[in-house]
Amino acid sequence: MLIDCMASLAPAWSAVASALPRRRYFHRLEYFESALTTVLAPSSDRLFALSAPGRALVPLRSRVATFGRVPGVRLLEVPNTALLDLQDGLLAPGDLDAMQTVLAGLAELPPWDVLWIPRVMAESPMLHALRRLSPPGLAITEISESKSVSLAGGYRAVESRIGHKFLVNERRKMKKLAQLGEVAHRIHYPTDRADPLFAEFLRIEASGWKGRVNSAIAASPQVLAFFEQLIARFGPEKQCRLDALTLDDRPIAMQFSLVVDGVISLLKLGFDEEYQAMGPGGLLIHETLRGVGTPEDGLEELSFVTGAPWNDPWGARAQAVFDVRIYNHTPRAQAVWGIAQLTPHLKRGLAWAKNRHTPSERPEASSP
Repeated sequence: MLIDCMASLAPAWSAVASALPRRRYFHRLEYFESALTTVLAPSSDRLFALSAPGRALVPLRSRVATFGRVPGVRLLEVPNTALLDLQDGLLAPGDLDAMQTVLAGLAELPPWDVLWIPRVMAESPMLHALRRLSPPGLAITEISESKSVSLAGGYRAVESRIGHKFLVNERRKMKKLAQLGEVAHRIHYPTDRADPLFAEFLRIEASGWKGRVNSAIAASPQVLAFFEQLIARFGPEKQCRLDALTLDDRPIAMQFSLVVDGVISLLKLGFDEEYQAMGPGGLLIHETLRGVGTPEDGLEELSFVTGAPWNDPWGARAQAVFDVRIYNHTPRAQAVWGIAQLTPHLKRGLAWAKNRHTPSERPEASSP
């Protein structure tokens, strides 16, 4: 089924999302709409969705762009920008018939070259269904990781998975920080973009290197509007959360998170570089872990969303993230596919050529 009117998207989305056993923040219509009205706008691209009513839904936009170094590619893609770290379609686990209905809907569309769904987690029911159905032209490539910490068993279980030396070092830094004043962990649920603690978060996030390279949230009106929309849409249900590590009531590290279906997802972190030697960002994560995972809060997982080496000492487990494409039987699609296949070989060849000789072994250029 083709949904070509975005006003009709909300009821269709809600019907499918309610069937999911667990929704992450990017499965929520509120998240998609927040992006659609800010970082994905303004846009002349056609927006629509393919669905199996009540069972599956994949939001898409149609645009022509240079893709995979090939100009003029007619793309069908889940709307995305670099800011949106993870994405997915909506599908009840194991419902292959619904996924087949969605794929059949591609035949109703104007000519297209590549269907692209970037940054899909390994747990995705849609990804599992695509693997099993294996439609012609399907290409699934692992591109990164998403790391998280299980909160099952509460902090004692979390602590048992944290490296002993690392934990001792974190406690030492906390004691050192406490010598400068009163240290506290503050949790706040903003509901309005004018919230004073949100303003403080923006200040902290822009105070370091992000501010110097003009990549902080406040440096972009569209990105700022996106986070304000998240507060407006998730805040009333206490699903938008700000954590602050304070020193004498002054925030020196802060986190912006979304809390959906038992998962607290850290979207942005920042700290005051004046206290960088004490690692205030890490201390805040430790305090967050110490305070979650109780039967009362219902939290089961802390997600770092992306994956970085600094996540590992916290006992984080990694889940693969994939780039998903379906190449159509068109010349441009085949050109994109061919380049995608050749690129890894070319990179390996260039690396081999570069390392073929050590600097002392490389032949000198002959005189002209």
